[in-house]
Amino acid sequence: MSIDNTSNHRLRGHGRLSSGRSSNVDRGIEYPAAPRMVTIPLPPVHDTPTITTVRRDSAQGLPNDSLIPEGRILSVDLEHREIPRAVVSPVISDMPGYTGHMWGAANEYVDSARNGRSVHFVDSITAATTPPQMRLRIITPWGETLIVDRRAGNTHVAIGDVQRAVIGWMRGIEQMAMIQGQSARLTQRMVVWARDGTRMEVDIWMWRGLIQVGGRIDLWAIQL
Repeated sequence: MSIDNTSNHRLRGHGRLSSGRSSNVDRGIEYPAAPRMVTIPLPPVHDTPTITTVRRDSAQGLPNDSLIPEGRILSVDLEHREIPRAVVSPVISDMPGYTGHMWGAANEYVDSARNGRSVHFVDSITAATTPPQMRLRIITPWGETLIVDRRAGNTHVAIGDVQRAVIGWMRGIEQMAMIQGQSARLTQRMVVWARDGTRMEVDIWMWRGLIQVGGRIDLWAIQL
């Protein structure tokens, strides 16, 4: 991901800070560094984490890497929805853990049944858009612009590329909030169940998805 210092795009009504004020900052940021911005008051840390429960079988939890349906511009995994959801959903798997398998989690915390199963996050290589793009720009609620390029060896920006970029930006925001002794409230604890009764808890990053900006297929905005 590179820095875009030329963007002049602004969104009205989508740049709300936790203080309720609108930001017109127009900067690009470099993943995974935290965006540089002035100190702002953030909501307090939750004493008790919010817990969402979902039921997801190992096979059913895997994203469908088929082509995006005709007429759809953005993958269903990334499109905007009214109800907040995981940036990337956890999957209960029989595979042993490996370096980086928790890339979609907010931290390394996992509370699970001891039956040899583990939580994984699938890194989808399906094109994020139709038609596929080699670069996407994503505007954050704070006005920065994330530049998402296709990874080496791929012909297009993939769903996993976008999810990783968004999570990298969120980590930077959360780290900044922690330094201030506060929380950006971007995470939530999720309980995942498999058909065999395996129950696991994991902290995940939350958003509502992306919306298109200016009718352009290469320009999107994060909705939290």
